Amino acid sequence: MSIPILMYHQVDEMPPAGAPLRGMTVSPQRFAQHMRLLKTWGFQGLSMRDLEPYLSGRLRGRVVGITFDDGYANTHANALPILRAWGHTATCYAVSHHMGGHNHWDAPAGMATKALMDIQAWREWVGSGMDVGSHTCDHIRRGPLSSQGPSASFCRDLLKHRFVRPCALRPGLLPRPSMAKCRQLLHLFGLIDQGLQSLGQFLGVGGVF
Repeated sequence: MSIPILMYHQVDEMPPAGAPLRGMTVSPQRFAQHMRLLKTWGFQGLSMRDLEPYLSGRLRGRVVGITFDDGYANTHANALPILRAWGHTATCYAVSHHMGGHNHWDAPAGMATKALMDIQAWREWVGSGMDVGSHTCDHIRRGPLSSQGPSASFCRDLLKHRFVRPCALRPGLLPRPSMAKCRQLLHLFGLIDQGLQSLGQFLGVGGVF
């Protein structure tokens, strides 16, 4: 069954025309329109956790996935109330070593500095029925496991359980039941190969994207 997944980064006031990476932002008004239209058209927006039975074929229905990369503070401030208002759930992929920090990885492209969710915001996100996934520890570009060079450090992150388990969230930051439900790794820049998928399965990661 083919299921669409709506992928967002920031829900915030739009940057000026011509600003770097402007297309990675959607305004709160436009995001609310998206969520309203899903309901109007008879679709249920789901987190990747809630989407699992549909992806495996155990359930069928008019569903779409909703995800957010990086864990921007505006995801919590602007997207969460809209998701709750329209009865959708979503997964937000955390860069675990930078909770409460900022998007330093966007600086080389000239993108404006933006705050990331702190631990209180993550607790409210999870407490609202939303899902958390791993978007690596540091948002550093690494090659696939079959490549030379970056694979060694990448494997060390995985095997130390800093990168994936428990969902690249530091122990104690979130309630343990919430951490246990975190089952996806969203790698950077689409650099996924069979080696990474196999290692993710070995470590108990439900989905590697």
